[in-house]
Amino acid sequence: CDAATVSVTVNPPVIEANDDLYTGINGYTGSPTVGNVLSNDLLNNAAIIASEVSITVTYDPPDGVTLNGTTGTVTVAAGTAAGTYTMTYTLCEKLNPGNCDGATVTVVVNPPVIEANDDLYTGINGYTGSSTVGNVLGNDLLNSAAVIASEVSITVTYDPPDGVALDGTTGTVTVAAGTAAGTYTMTYTL
Repeated sequence: CDAATVSVTVNPPVIEANDDLYTGINGYTGSPTVGNVLSNDLLNNAAIIASEVSITVTYDPPDGVTLNGTTGTVTVAAGTAAGTYTMTYTLCEKLNPGNCDGATVTVVVNPPVIEANDDLYTGINGYTGSSTVGNVLGNDLLNSAAVIASEVSITVTYDPPDGVALDGTTGTVTVAAGTAAGTYTMTYTL
């Protein structure tokens, strides 16, 4: 008789955390479910089963874009400024905690569509004037909805002299009493 030893080396499966890119997210409304980083990751060349891995967020940017380390869900909070946000995470196998791979998540947040529409005010008596001819914000849109004055800024790019004025804070158009008859044109950027 003789004795021998049998040695078996068990290797961990290949774990692959792949980079993610999410684009076209409206920062005004945000999104609670931009995507899930696990959707393109692999363990043993198969789709990830969430209960078999752990996610460690290694970099999470401030200001509204987050990666949930428990679920892998990427979210964008309503009111997030437009820009490109980058996060990183490490994906590890729970059975073999040292079996890990890292990836980068890029989220491109778009600004909402803003639409400043032309205004026409007629029939204003120049002799008496008017403190409330109209408000240029009345027909302007932000994210396809009526503009909320506190959410925009108005820059008057041309304001004619001689009694007709556009208030850059409120959007109100006024005509001073004693304004000569004529057509006055103003421009603004919203």
